[in-house]
Amino acid sequence: MLIRKSLDYILTMIRKVYLIVFIFLAIVSLKLNAQYFHNLDVNNGLSQPSVMAIGQDTLGRMWFGTREGLNVYDGGRITSYKGEVDNGENGKLWIGNSVSYIVSDNLSDRSKIFFISDFFLYSYDVESDLFSRIDAEGDVTAITEYSICTKK
Repeated sequence: MLIRKSLDYILTMIRKVYLIVFIFLAIVSLKLNAQYFHNLDVNNGLSQPSVMAIGQDTLGRMWFGTREGLNVYDGGRITSYKGEVDNGENGKLWIGNSVSYIVSDNLSDRSKIFFISDFFLYSYDVESDLFSRIDAEGDVTAITEYSICTKK
């Protein structure tokens, strides 16, 4: 009888140890599979809290169009482009305020980001780090990966 009670006690302890190890491994594996989110807001450098458009360039940077300009996040910091931007030797370029669409062109030889700001179409060349305004007479209403929509 004493041997039976000892054996039952040992089996109960083994079950408890297995249960504790199982719970520990389940918690560790859940933590390893968890995704990391980094929230971006005006405290991190975003120019305005209302994000109207999101795109990603070939370098992996995230582009956010807000009501106060264009923002690019490189994984560490946010750079904001509002109004007039320095465009190197080409001088200054006014990119407007409200950025409503952003599309990345990853198929061409020179990867570009296209965006609409105040009904004008702009492009950003990722390699040369230059902005340019594309002449569409201020009639651009939307862009997609496949088309540019105008008022006409």
